[in-house]
Amino acid sequence: MASDPRSKEALRLRLNRPAVVGVFPTRDYSERADKAIVEWWADIFAFYEIDPASPTRWERVAWCLACEAFPKFNIVSYSRAAGAPSTRDKIVRLLDTFDAFQPGGGGSKYKAFLRDHAQNCTACGIEEPGALKGAMLRARRQRALDQQAEAAFVRFETMKALGII
Repeated sequence: MASDPRSKEALRLRLNRPAVVGVFPTRDYSERADKAIVEWWADIFAFYEIDPASPTRWERVAWCLACEAFPKFNIVSYSRAAGAPSTRDKIVRLLDTFDAFQPGGGGSKYKAFLRDHAQNCTACGIEEPGALKGAMLRARRQRALDQQAEAAFVRFETMKALGII
């Protein structure tokens, strides 16, 4: 297995080394650097046994890398209030409504919101103040993660447009 250049261990070793591309001659440096990156991605696809011609190759490699980088990146169970696919968008819209909500008088904002927006909360599987508080916390966290991901994507695309990567 170690003699096979495409074996997992050989690929892992090759992927963990930097690709060295000499600067000179400068006239074809860009092409040589691009070739090194293409070869690196070919090795990544081979390592995860993904067909490099597959239209879903990038999504599949993203899943592999996410599972490797975050070992607890898996679904063990879910509740409707936690953001099941059928309620996730509703909870995000509910968070916008909750943030704009001004309760009249004293008391808990969560209880007042639950009372005034009972139908929307019930549609999201939220029936008590504690569940509403947890759902709003998760929705805020998800919003922050989405904003970070969008910012990273914009930075990456800007770097690509400027020729940095």
